[in-house]
Amino acid sequence: MPFLGRDWRSGGDEWLKTEKGWEKVKIRRWKIFENLNENVVSRCYKRYDPEESKQIACTTQPHIFIVKNSTKEQKCQTSLSEAFSKLDMSGAARDIKRFSYVRKLLEVIIRNKFSSLSGSAQRCIFQILQETVQRVIQTKNDVKLMKTLLNDTHKALNKGKYLHVGSRSLWNMHLNSLQQMMIALEELHIDTPTDESPSLCDLPDDCMREILYKLSDREDIINLGQTCDRTSSLTKEDGLWRDLCVYYFDEVQMAKVLKNNETIESVRWSCLYERLVKRFGFKEDYTELLNLCKHCNALYWSCHGHPCPYPDLEKESASLSPVMCMELFCS
Repeated sequence: MPFLGRDWRSGGDEWLKTEKGWEKVKIRRWKIFENLNENVVSRCYKRYDPEESKQIACTTQPHIFIVKNSTKEQKCQTSLSEAFSKLDMSGAARDIKRFSYVRKLLEVIIRNKFSSLSGSAQRCIFQILQETVQRVIQTKNDVKLMKTLLNDTHKALNKGKYLHVGSRSLWNMHLNSLQQMMIALEELHIDTPTDESPSLCDLPDDCMREILYKLSDREDIINLGQTCDRTSSLTKEDGLWRDLCVYYFDEVQMAKVLKNNETIESVRWSCLYERLVKRFGFKEDYTELLNLCKHCNALYWSCHGHPCPYPDLEKESASLSPVMCMELFCS
């Protein structure tokens, strides 16, 4: 006779049927507090205790302890949806410091692993994607990058149309959500400055040079140089490209791209930077990253930290790039 009971190989999860489909109960509980940032919590404190509201500091630390234990009888592993919910990825998408990391993480997962994700993980990815679109619409920044990400999502959905995890209705739901996000971006109107308002070209050269030295992307520097003649001359300065070469590459890499009888002093720094990027690739820089504690195997944001169960040991963690983070869950 068949055994009609709980699978003995796994503890199982409790599921709840919602309007958007079935969802894990524990993940739904986390989502209740997902949108509560520090400002919301502080307002709650002011309502109930206005005298002590200024003395209360919010010390929320989004983290998750990564579990990867598998035996012959049982496989226990932290899922992608569970990790993203506990790490507050939706809140990270609204944070200016963590937005670039979240956007790149979504790009890597959507391009490589989206069709093989579980249904709950797919819904989690789309929820974070909607938060990133809302942030772009509110701030009117990174519109081009967001459109590229949505186009990659459209390609991934078409590629996995007949070979994906989940039901056909879930896949159609993704297509409808994506279409609404693309329409919202197309309808975004960015006000052009009037002739009377000050422009970037009205700034002194020292101020414009400080702005240029803060940029890390070659395309941003080139696009800024096309705005007027002054910025064009400033973007051609060797000091700007020298700092980029020194920051992203070392002397050994620079020596490998030099041709016969060439020295670093004889080559323009802009040409040297193009050779280095073509040879070794562009190294992306993020303000905040996800870190993995080597003592307790906790995944956490570097800006928030985590409650390590081994406080006596010296802190030791490894920073994870978006590709490494994807391989941690989708290997």
